[in-house]
Amino acid sequence: MISQEENDLICRVGPGKPLTKLAKTFWLPAYRSDSVEAGGKPERIELLGEKYIAWRAEDGKLGFFEEACPHRRASLALARNEDCALTCIYHGWTFGPDGKILDIPSEPEANRERLKAHVKLRHFAHKEVNGVIWVFLGNQDEIPPFPEFEFNTLKEPQVLALRGIVRANWLQVFEAALDSAHLNFLHNGHLEDVGQNVEEWKLMQDAAPRFEMEKTPYGFKEAAIRDLSDGSTYLRLRHAALPFFSLVAFEPHAPQVVVASIPINDESCVQWLFTFTTEESIFKLLSAGKKDGEESPMFPNLNNISEGVGSVENLWNQDREFMKTHWSGIRGPLPWEDIVVTESMGPIVDRTKENLGSTDVIIIKTRRFICDMIRANETGEEPQTIGYNIDNLSDLRGVAIRFSRDVDWKTIDGKNPPKSG
Repeated sequence: MISQEENDLICRVGPGKPLTKLAKTFWLPAYRSDSVEAGGKPERIELLGEKYIAWRAEDGKLGFFEEACPHRRASLALARNEDCALTCIYHGWTFGPDGKILDIPSEPEANRERLKAHVKLRHFAHKEVNGVIWVFLGNQDEIPPFPEFEFNTLKEPQVLALRGIVRANWLQVFEAALDSAHLNFLHNGHLEDVGQNVEEWKLMQDAAPRFEMEKTPYGFKEAAIRDLSDGSTYLRLRHAALPFFSLVAFEPHAPQVVVASIPINDESCVQWLFTFTTEESIFKLLSAGKKDGEESPMFPNLNNISEGVGSVENLWNQDREFMKTHWSGIRGPLPWEDIVVTESMGPIVDRTKENLGSTDVIIIKTRRFICDMIRANETGEEPQTIGYNIDNLSDLRGVAIRFSRDVDWKTIDGKNPPKSG
């Protein structure tokens, strides 16, 4: 059982909070690139309980700033975007995409240069990769290497990054991404959509997997193992790059998915789904097997895939008639089922009231690992887990396969798994 103190430690964000300080040692995905229009309005973005803006000048250059103007703290989300600069509407202070103060027209000429040299606008390192804006919000003099997850090493047509706002604390959303035991139940109506061979799934002797884990420098790798009636073993091998990323297990030739849960504030978060392939195009792969004229399912708003999921007021549009043929009764794409159950727990679940079982062992250990990361960061100790700041990050991939019971799962490489059998 987790204590209330530990629950707060790993859930709460905001200025000076321990989790926020840990998160600021990593690059974070912040927004979809195509949602920030050149010459358009600045986009307000909240991360870790703090307010920022992303804006794009007419020449395409991106700026990522603290939302408040350094003069009198008016919101720069209201600023004018023109002449490749952002101008606060309150007193006309003007900033370039690199955060430099270009003009202070409300001050006498003699005082402008002094203020330009003295006043600093908080702006942050950022990088756009495969349609996603990544930011580093920590010490700008100590920027770590950019995280080379496999999807960040591919070409843009090979990657589809989806962003969804969930009205629940980041940890319960992340725990859903780590929980293999719920697949037989919550997503029962979507087996084909989660990259599973349905006939293979039916060979499972029971719904409760046994779990094994190996700690790694980036977090851990985990095996969810189920024995099949034909004598083989079904394995879901996952990597967790802590504190925020889960490399989900899918069949080798299916689209691959990495899930991230990034705190917005204490009671909401962003869930990222990075879907990718090493083939020519992710859209081509997602459309494979579709009939002529039949489109692959797609979210209307790629910057918020949870749009339309409903809320507690209408019980997330659950359809009891649909439940007769679809386990959850939740109409819509598979990720909505995870969103619904995590929101149904309330903004921050009270983990002191849980009753955990053996299939929750990965959840229990993950909480412990993240608590240890936070405490090590607070005390300045050398952390045992360094998250995704590792050199071989692009070599990691989850995988779901059948394999012989005499094979050690720890030796299996997700990029080059043994043949199923």
